[in-house]
Amino acid sequence: MTPQFPLGPRRERTALLFPALALAAAFFAGCSSTPAPTTPPDSPTPLAATQPPPGAGAPADGSVTGTAVTMPDAPGLPPEVVPSRKPDRKLKVGVSLLTRVHDFYKDMEAAMREEAEKQGITLLIQAAEGDAAVEQRQVQAMLSQGVDALILCPVNSQGSGSTVRLANDAKVPVFTADIASKSGEVVCHVASNNEQGGELVGEFLAKKLNGQGEIAIVDFPTVTSVQERVRGFEKAIARYPGIKVVARPAPDMAVQAKVFPLAQDLLQSRPQLKGIFAINDDSALGVVQAASGPEWKDLVVVGFDGTTRAVNAIRTGGVLKADAAQFPRVIGRAVVSAVAKHSLGEPVPRSVPIPTGLISGP
Repeated sequence: MTPQFPLGPRRERTALLFPALALAAAFFAGCSSTPAPTTPPDSPTPLAATQPPPGAGAPADGSVTGTAVTMPDAPGLPPEVVPSRKPDRKLKVGVSLLTRVHDFYKDMEAAMREEAEKQGITLLIQAAEGDAAVEQRQVQAMLSQGVDALILCPVNSQGSGSTVRLANDAKVPVFTADIASKSGEVVCHVASNNEQGGELVGEFLAKKLNGQGEIAIVDFPTVTSVQERVRGFEKAIARYPGIKVVARPAPDMAVQAKVFPLAQDLLQSRPQLKGIFAINDDSALGVVQAASGPEWKDLVVVGFDGTTRAVNAIRTGGVLKADAAQFPRVIGRAVVSAVAKHSLGEPVPRSVPIPTGLISGP
C-alpha cells in the first residue's frame, strides 16, 4: 500500500520496475506506499528465474528473468496541475505519509522531493505508520512551524477529518494523495484511478477462470482507495455469474507478514478456491507465500500496485498472474505541482485521477 513519490519523465517507467531497494522495518509510519528517498539503480543485475524469492516468489532486491510480462507505460503529469511558473516565494509544505514501509510510498516520497526541488518548495516529511494519533501530532507540529500547505496521506479515510480540520482552522490549504479524507475541506485529491485498476484485474481474473469458480478478496476496507479497488473488481466479476466471492478476510495491516497467516487459514478452510484478489502487492505476496504448495499450482492471484517484487513474482510463473499498476511517482509529482499552482492563485481540480495499467503474464 503502499510508497511513495516525485520525478522527471526519464524515470517514470523505471520507477514502476525498479523502486528503491531499502525497506523500512515497520509498516505504518506515514501514508505512503513503498516509496523510498533513495534513487534506485537504472540497471539492476538480473537473477536467474529459478532462484526463488524468500517467501514471496521473487527477490526483494532485483529482477528475475523468466515468463514474459506485459508492462504498461506510465502516464504523463496531468496538465491541469502544472503551474504557469514557479511559486513567487519559497514555500514550506508539511507532508504526513501513511507509511514509509511500502515501496509505493517510497517512490511517491522520492518524486515529491524531486518536484519540490524543481518548484523551490521545502518539504517537511513525516510518516504516521498507520497511527491516527501520531498523524495528528505530526500535523499539529507542522502547523506550529508555519507551513504554507499540508499534503496528507490519511491513515483512515473516515477518521482523519479531525486532522484535516486542524489545518482548515489554521487557514492552511490541505491536499491529499493516494487516500482521500471523507471530511474536512481539501483543495485537491490526487490518487490512482483505483476503480479502473480493480476492474482491470477483475476482468483478467474472470477470463483466466473461464468465468467459473469460487474466489476470495483479501480486503482492507478502512481506506477509500481500497474501497474503490474492490468496487471496480466487483463490477468486473458481476459480468460473470459463474464466479462467486465466498470469503473476504481483512488483516489489521495490509502487509505481507500479516496476510501470510491469514491466507494460510483461508486456503485451509477453502480448498476449492480458484482465485484471490489481494488489494495491494504486500497482500498478494502474502498469499503467494501461503500458496507455495503444489496443490495450489492452478490458483490465480491478482494484486494491485505494480511493485518490483510483484512483477518478479509474475515473471517466475507462479500463482500471481496479474497486477494493477499504479504510478506513485506521477502521484507524488502531481500533488506537489498542484500545491505550487494553487499558491499562485491558479485553479486546480478537486480530484485528479491518475490512470492505472495492467501488468500480466501469459
